[in-house]
Amino acid sequence: MKNYIFKAKAALVGDELTYTENVCIFVRDGTIELVGPADGAKAAAADYETVDLGDRVLMPGMIDSHSHTSLDARVAGHLEMMTDPAPDLTIRAVNNMRDDIMSGITTVRILGDKEYVDVSVRRAVNAGEIPGPRMLIAGIGMRSLHGHGFVGVPHTGAQEFRQTCRQNMLRKVDWLKIFVTAGAPPAGSGFIPSYVSLEEIETVSGEAKRNGLRTSAHCIGGEGLINCVKGGIDVIDHAYCATDADLELIAEAGRFVCLTPSVFMDLERNTKNPANVAKNTELGRDRAVGSMRKIVRSGVRYAVGSDALHANMPLEAKYAVELGASYLEALKGITVWGAELCGIADRTGSIKEGKAADLIAVPENPLDDLDALRKVSLVVKDGIIIKNEQGGTI
Repeated sequence: MKNYIFKAKAALVGDELTYTENVCIFVRDGTIELVGPADGAKAAAADYETVDLGDRVLMPGMIDSHSHTSLDARVAGHLEMMTDPAPDLTIRAVNNMRDDIMSGITTVRILGDKEYVDVSVRRAVNAGEIPGPRMLIAGIGMRSLHGHGFVGVPHTGAQEFRQTCRQNMLRKVDWLKIFVTAGAPPAGSGFIPSYVSLEEIETVSGEAKRNGLRTSAHCIGGEGLINCVKGGIDVIDHAYCATDADLELIAEAGRFVCLTPSVFMDLERNTKNPANVAKNTELGRDRAVGSMRKIVRSGVRYAVGSDALHANMPLEAKYAVELGASYLEALKGITVWGAELCGIADRTGSIKEGKAADLIAVPENPLDDLDALRKVSLVVKDGIIIKNEQGGTI
C-alpha cells in the first residue's frame, strides 16, 4: 500500500470540523499518521507520495447512515423493482455503490436487502473487485406478515424473527434491521399501528446484543416507537411522527434517530413513487417535516441518511439545514455523527490521527457553501485513492 501526503489549502479537522488552513495529511498504511502544516519537515520523506490539491479543501468522507444496495430512489418504479430476480438486484447494487463512492460517500449503512445481495456486494468491495464505500450491512430486513417494508421479508412470531437473525449473523452482518410501522404518517384518526410485537422486538434486540451487533428499526412513531426504546433498539430510523414525549424517551435512553429528509422534502423524488405511495407522502409531508424539525432542535442524537437516494448526501445536508440545523451540524450529520450512529467513530468520521484515511476534496469551504459537496474531485477510502479528477479514476 502506498503512503501519501495530501496537501491542501485547508481541511476540516477533528470532531468539530475545524477549518484549518495550510494543511498536510500524512497517511501510512491507510491510516492518518499526522495532520500538520503544509511546510512540515516530514514533507520531504522519501516513502511518501505527495498529492498536491492546490486550493481545494479536504474533509472527511461522507457517511450515508441509511441506505439499501439494490433499491434506487432515483428511478421510477424502484419500489416495485424489489421483486426482481437476484441478478437484476445485484447489477443495480453494484452500480449504486459505485455512484455512492464516486460522489464522496466513503461509508454507507445498508439496512436490509433481498437475497443477501448486500453480503455479496460487500465481499466484492472488500476484495477490491468493484468500487464502493465501506459497507455496514444488515442482510435480510425483517417485517411482519401484514406490515410495511418493500425491502423486508415477512415474519410471524418471535421464533421466525430469531431464525432470520441467526441466518443474518451466519453471514457476518453488522446490524439487524426490523420494520415496525408504516412508512408515512397516517391520515384520519392519526393512529399509528405497530405491526411487530414487543416480544418480537426484544427477540431481535436480544439476539443482536448477545453477539455484539447493533439494531435499527424502521419506525415512524406510536406504540411501536415506545416498544423499540423499551426493547433495546439502538437506532430509530425516520421517526416521522415522533412526539415530544417520544423524543424525551429516546434522549433519556441515549438512542439515536436517523433522519431521512428527502423522502418527504424532495418533490422530484416523490414523482418516482407508485401513485398510492406518492399520495400518502403528499398527505403526510407537513407532519413528517414538523417532526424532523423537532428532532433537530430537541437535543436527541441524530445522523442523516438518504434511504437509497444514492449519491445525494449533499441534498440531505441541505434539507437538514432547512429543518433548522446549522451548516456545521448538517456536516456533522453526514460525517462525525454518522460515524457515531454507526458505532465506528473510533475508526472514521473525522480527520484525526489514528483514524482511517477517508478523505474527500471539495472546491470551497462547505461550512460556507454546502454546494461544494456536489463537486468532489478526490475520494480516498482507507488510504486508497478511488477517484482523482486530476489523475483519473480507479
